[in-house]
Amino acid sequence: MVVALILQTAASVASELTFERDIRPILRAHCLDCHGATDMPEGGLDLRQVRRMLSGGDSGTAIVAGNADGSLLLQRVRDGEMPPGETKVTAKELETLTKWIASGAKTARPEPKTFRPDWGSLRKNASTGRFDRFTVLKCRLFATISGTACERRSIRFCCRRCRKG
Repeated sequence: MVVALILQTAASVASELTFERDIRPILRAHCLDCHGATDMPEGGLDLRQVRRMLSGGDSGTAIVAGNADGSLLLQRVRDGEMPPGETKVTAKELETLTKWIASGAKTARPEPKTFRPDWGSLRKNASTGRFDRFTVLKCRLFATISGTACERRSIRFCCRRCRKG
């Protein structure tokens, strides 16, 4: 009896959709190039985190947790308006998005308030000769710099820290 209850609980946890496991891969494949890969996401809509979807963009709230029909994101996807181009969200992916929003748009864990440093901009600095690739690699491995961009002062601190450790 106890074993059956444990198995049933484990199955229900595994069947719950989460942003990290089920939704982020769909958004990464279809949406994040325009709505999360740059400092200025198109339409002011950042889809990298659930809390950013809930706050929305220029057109309003992207999702309404618990109300799939009231979610602008799903309306735009269903109408074929998003994503632009030939590659569209599949019926299975749309069903997954719909179920996730209808079930409350859950995440597996609390979302961070800020993102890790923008290592892409640091790579650009490396190509200009200011920081060699080894320094970039060391900073990437050992630094914990908060914010969205790496400042020269922070990188120098990181490099000193890497030399010591």
